[in-house]
Amino acid sequence: MGLVDDKRAEGGDYDLCVVGAGAAGLALAFAANLQGLSVLVVERGGKTGAPDSGKAHFIAGNAHDPLSHIARSGIGGTLDIWGRRCVPFDPEDFERNAEPDWPISYDEYARWVGPAAAWLRVPDAFVPGAPAGWTELNGVRADTSEALSPATLTADLRRQCREDSSAPHLLISAEAVALNWQGTSVVGVMLRHDGAIRHIRARHVVLTGGGLPSAQLLLAEAARHPGRLSGAAQLGRGYMGHLTGSIATLSFHDPIRARDFAYAIDATGTPWRRRLLTGAPEPRAAFWLESPDASDPDHRSGELSLKALLHGTPAGQMARHLANIASDPGGALATVAARWRQGAGAPNRLVPGLARYRVAYHAEHLRELRNRVRLAHLPGALDLPPLEITFGFGHATVSGVVAAHRKLAEALAASGMGALHLSGSDDQLLQKVTATARDGYHQIGLARMATDPERGVVDANCRVFGTDNLYVASSAVFPRSSQANPTLSIVAFALRLAKHLAVARATPESRREVA
Repeated sequence: MGLVDDKRAEGGDYDLCVVGAGAAGLALAFAANLQGLSVLVVERGGKTGAPDSGKAHFIAGNAHDPLSHIARSGIGGTLDIWGRRCVPFDPEDFERNAEPDWPISYDEYARWVGPAAAWLRVPDAFVPGAPAGWTELNGVRADTSEALSPATLTADLRRQCREDSSAPHLLISAEAVALNWQGTSVVGVMLRHDGAIRHIRARHVVLTGGGLPSAQLLLAEAARHPGRLSGAAQLGRGYMGHLTGSIATLSFHDPIRARDFAYAIDATGTPWRRRLLTGAPEPRAAFWLESPDASDPDHRSGELSLKALLHGTPAGQMARHLANIASDPGGALATVAARWRQGAGAPNRLVPGLARYRVAYHAEHLRELRNRVRLAHLPGALDLPPLEITFGFGHATVSGVVAAHRKLAEALAASGMGALHLSGSDDQLLQKVTATARDGYHQIGLARMATDPERGVVDANCRVFGTDNLYVASSAVFPRSSQANPTLSIVAFALRLAKHLAVARATPESRREVA
């Protein structure tokens, strides 16, 4: 049916109420609907995306970006500002046997990577094999990749929600402010819609509206009903994200090898590229290559100089850019051809044959107990207070990023493939990493998955400890951040949960593991 009004939603009797219409919420809702469950999705935003209107207080020195930068409300949620990168977790993420750890195996997780990739419209071949000559890099993998989901995904999902008569019910502009309880079971969700409170009945409730909104509602429920959530002491603690930036460049002994790390287009039309990946010691880090800043004429590329001129370059650099174009007319023509061939959402081209390339990193954030989310004050009966957020990157994480670069440098030197160029001492590199260490987009670990409530907030099936039918499906349940961008895995766990709920509906054992 798609969009419904508040009276229709309030009069319904649903198997499942999904709070949030982002990637997790829509994947879960459509999958559960296909498996025969009656589903209502409630979304506090509207038909299209808008900056998140939530409020938060940030502790001084915080490395967390404002909510208006990192989140979107509306159908599709933060897919509006998503970088479209699909990257799975690796077996190493599940095999470290250190606290906190995953309560499920990698094989169980991997079962859902293919369905998640299909939902995000990318192939699931994330290990394409290392290019020739890159197989032995002394602990650095060159055989993993990322794929880009289509730029049209969000618009297509919105259209499906509005127009597909078989879609789950969807109520927009409805903010979940509290839960209705009967013993240890949630029997409904209280929504604020057009200034009125509506009561939604459902046999299962899943919070999917991102890590921070899910933690906010759970913290409010824990404050209103002390002792109801068994893992409440762990809720909001150990908040993680990722470190991103660039502190190095790479030169190849044979410039043609840069092609091994450029975006390619597979048979389905999906762009993908290889990543260099470091393992132990922690934190794990992924690296990829980018063309240097087009505005700096020192790159000596006609292609990049033409790009700089097309985007407007300072008059003082004009002569040097024109000289680059004159000495590299083929590169300039490549820019024109690429702009003509590429459609919306095409990835940035890695310019071939350059002396050096920018090395970007995406690194794991090690869990720190000082990073946490709390309510700024006690909630009222129908009030969600602002969040108080403490978030930063400790020395172990930042120094680990520098160590990962040193490891990559040693591996490249030993292989004879090229050289990683790091400017400065370790202390100077630490300062560079720290200067750009900000996040808030990925919202990991706020309601982490664990074997028991002494270690986490939800169990292996994402059910909140101490409850019969309340679940969380977002990156909040990940006990580790890994090096991987989280969206693919968020969708994987949402699809896994849809299967679990369908099994629970068909059996009297509501906590049965997914078969």
